[in-house]
Amino acid sequence: MLGGEGAQRLRFGRRDAMRLAAGSAVVVAGSATLAACGMTVPSAVQTTGVATINLKAAKPTNAKSMVSARNGAYSLVATGTGPQGTADEFSYYFGTSNAANATWSCKVRTQATVSGDGSKSKAGLMVRASGDPAAAFATVVITDGNGAKFYWRPKDGAAVEAWPIDIALGVKAPIWLQIEKKGDKFTVAYSQTGKTWHNHTGNQRVTFTKPEYLVGLLGSANGNGSGVDVFSHVTGFKPTTFVEVSKASASPKKSTGKSSSKKG
Repeated sequence: MLGGEGAQRLRFGRRDAMRLAAGSAVVVAGSATLAACGMTVPSAVQTTGVATINLKAAKPTNAKSMVSARNGAYSLVATGTGPQGTADEFSYYFGTSNAANATWSCKVRTQATVSGDGSKSKAGLMVRASGDPAAAFATVVITDGNGAKFYWRPKDGAAVEAWPIDIALGVKAPIWLQIEKKGDKFTVAYSQTGKTWHNHTGNQRVTFTKPEYLVGLLGSANGNGSGVDVFSHVTGFKPTTFVEVSKASASPKKSTGKSSSKKG
């Protein structure tokens, strides 16, 4: 876990070039053990290329916000209320990309079931401008009891918009999720086999202000405690860095957009 005042950005590439914003935390190489969940932090984390990613709003990592990687499977402790409004809260395990056009996918093997209104807990795949809770993003998630959904924030500081891609009660984990990026337009889909993709939804425009962006796995527990989401079959990217995005540690820009919930 890294931290310290005065640092402004996390720079990927050489290990000695890594810096982190004040009030932020990132899990990198190490062998720390999360006894409560029987998980361990990956013993080695590799980064390639050079990109500057803004993580100024990432919340310090604690015992309830960690990740493990083993045999191609990733276990992520879900936290926060998820993507919503003008500031998001969730656990995020990500890599970086600057591809203009790309397709990413993953399998949600098991999803956390939390007490209270668990139907709004989410596990899925997210492409995001930065670690700021008000950052632009596109994400496809499976909810605990409310089907698969597409969420996006069209630009930094705007309100989140949503579109259900399938609300059938039978659509739940295990499930494969996919995001396709063509320039600044995003489309999502899901599959119950990993071979045949259904309900391609989106072609929504999301504007990133910088060429480098984040691609990763997200988990949220609707604010009702925490649970563990398990992912596998990650394609198109390799997650290497963990943060807990939190609206409590940021002052997002005032939104000029309107939230919506469209049916599709």
